[in-house]
Amino acid sequence: MQTEFENKVDQFGIVNGIKKLEEGWLSKQTEIRLNISSPQSHPFFSSKNSVSLSNLSIKPVVYSTSNTLSISVIKPCQFQNITDIPAWGVPVPSDENSHLSCIIKTYHPNNIQVLLEFYNMKNGNLVATSIVTSEMFTTSKGILENPLLDPEWKAIASIRLPYMVIQPHTSLTMSMKHCYLQHWKPRPCVYAGHRGSGNSFTSEKVADVFENTIASFNKASQHGAQYVEFDVHLTMDKVPVVYHDLTTCVSAQKNDGSTALLKMRVCDMSLKELQTFRMNHRSRINSNKKLELDQCNSQQDHLPFPTLEQVFNKVEPQTGFNIEVKWPTLDMNNNYEDGLDKYFDANEFVDAILTTVFKHAHDRRVIFSCFDVDICIMLRRKQNKYPVLLLTNGNTMFYVPMLDLRERTNDMAIGTALSERFLGIDTLEKDVYEMPDIIKKCHDVGLIFACYGDDVGENLQLMQEKSVDIAIFDRVYEKGKPMVS
Repeated sequence: MQTEFENKVDQFGIVNGIKKLEEGWLSKQTEIRLNISSPQSHPFFSSKNSVSLSNLSIKPVVYSTSNTLSISVIKPCQFQNITDIPAWGVPVPSDENSHLSCIIKTYHPNNIQVLLEFYNMKNGNLVATSIVTSEMFTTSKGILENPLLDPEWKAIASIRLPYMVIQPHTSLTMSMKHCYLQHWKPRPCVYAGHRGSGNSFTSEKVADVFENTIASFNKASQHGAQYVEFDVHLTMDKVPVVYHDLTTCVSAQKNDGSTALLKMRVCDMSLKELQTFRMNHRSRINSNKKLELDQCNSQQDHLPFPTLEQVFNKVEPQTGFNIEVKWPTLDMNNNYEDGLDKYFDANEFVDAILTTVFKHAHDRRVIFSCFDVDICIMLRRKQNKYPVLLLTNGNTMFYVPMLDLRERTNDMAIGTALSERFLGIDTLEKDVYEMPDIIKKCHDVGLIFACYGDDVGENLQLMQEKSVDIAIFDRVYEKGKPMVS
């Protein structure tokens, strides 16, 4: 008598139909990515003499030694990695349901030449060519504007190619001893304290302790938060510091003796300045509302701008960290968050944060997250220990959608998370009510689902019923301890 298992053949790396095989991390190779989306989602042709995308395909050809080439195609809730590229290439994205990345891994990043060939898929004729060389990659992240040449090498248009260069983090020692990239045990909804004990400035009801401080994190932990969520970015002297916004306010004295608040970018101030001067939240510029929070508490653990190292060393060790890596995003109106169109070099930025985490995390649970897809990919490709969540504003249009198609909707975020081997997605809680099938879509493909928003804390029972994996909300101390597995 045959059993149900006798005719089944195991496939390496596949568990219950879900891929569990990990690619590892960059050790000596550099990874270069050229991104192509449809004109509706990102301007592809940047001149009036555009070429019709109908029936157009792209084939990258790399002239360099010791390299590998692949194409990643992301679609709603799915992806395809192509290593054996057809002679006529793969179709160029023509709508907002597809994104294409040319991925080059090389030991010689300073000696790369890439020929992008565009073909007419109906007849196989070469339509145009564009040449990309390593000298064009002047920063870790940017946009190339390249001439598009016809078969006679005459310029017929110009194309815009967002790119990213991921360099290995050479000072980190990696191994396969501890790898939590896809590790998530089934359990009741996990509580994560937003900014620690909650928003202390802009909510209708503010927290009773200064947000993103060591005191705020420890209070959340003592009242049942299994994780605390907080934002990390760099000071001018490249120290990872914890603060929610990219800008802050400093008090300045006017000629008449009165004071005014000046908006300052955190990245333009040193750690000493941030921790010495009296800072105000930027909301105080346009509001006379007296905060319920006592800002005069001078105890060290209540002060803003703790370093990431201080947070690791002083927050209770059983508390997990959801570290949102703060990077200025670009929305569909071509507006950068807080106007920061110039920022740190992305590799230096991510490396500084990873160095601190790996030095001080020890056995603490850590999950990274970010609204910028490229930064998420960097966090994932530079190390193999800690998982990454892709943050998205979801489908509700509550915020202005991001320009990057890979995170503009929940379905595209799922496709991106699958392609890049992220742990899951983290989206606005309004989608839990308006499109609850998104949770099942995540779970069906092996991703976890996290959500954030002002009303999460008021609907924790619903979050449990809908099988939300992580609920990120304010004032955990009002809700009591969560269920434990």
